[in-house]
Amino acid sequence: MLFSSFTNSLAPINNLINTKLELGKSYEKLSSGMKINRASDDPAGLVISEKMRSRIAEISQLIRNIEYQNNKYTVAESGLASMQVNLQEIRDVALAASDEGVVTDDMRAAYQTIVNRNIEGFNNIIKNTSFGTQTLLNGAEGSVADIDELDNLDISDPEQARQAVNLIDEKIDEILSLRGEIGAKQKYQFGSQKSNLQTEFINLTGAESSIRDTDMAREYAHMVSYEIKLKAGMSLLAHRNRLSGFLVNILAR
Repeated sequence: MLFSSFTNSLAPINNLINTKLELGKSYEKLSSGMKINRASDDPAGLVISEKMRSRIAEISQLIRNIEYQNNKYTVAESGLASMQVNLQEIRDVALAASDEGVVTDDMRAAYQTIVNRNIEGFNNIIKNTSFGTQTLLNGAEGSVADIDELDNLDISDPEQARQAVNLIDEKIDEILSLRGEIGAKQKYQFGSQKSNLQTEFINLTGAESSIRDTDMAREYAHMVSYEIKLKAGMSLLAHRNRLSGFLVNILAR
């Protein structure tokens, strides 16, 4: 009789142990915010989730690479814009110096000084425009463009001044063309690539979250259910043990 009572008590005890284990898992999921904390929670889900996480990390790095390249091109385009200002000022002065009627020698000397200063500025931008350790406009490895420096321009007489205007017009066209190419690359290549990667990142992050993250409301309901089962099971087992003891006492008389 005693052996039978002991054997019959094992099933409720096993149920209590299993319920307590499930309650512990529920606590863990709620505290960590993840429903997959170890491979045994969901082996297939873990594999899929880890692959998604790897791709998400890869996409994040690709986006950073694109932003790096885009910033590099922005610096180059800023340099080109400054060079265009230099060229426009040289053109204006050379055009003024080409006037044969009113320009004096003193005025031509002043114009020449302005031209020289802007040529120096133009060439310095080519030499010094850089991103990190990379120069961007002189054709070196990693450059965005390869622009020739300006030679000295002599505008000491009207004819040479007109020739300088023509030369500067060609240079302005070159700079404008390069700025257009950079803008197109930033908008249609970098912008499109980044947008596509960001869309994939958002979709993958959402999908990975649905696999890995805890549904807090649902898991809380599970936790409450396990707690009720545990308390009820312990109460019933205690009642049963008291009843068994009572029967043993009666039978022992």
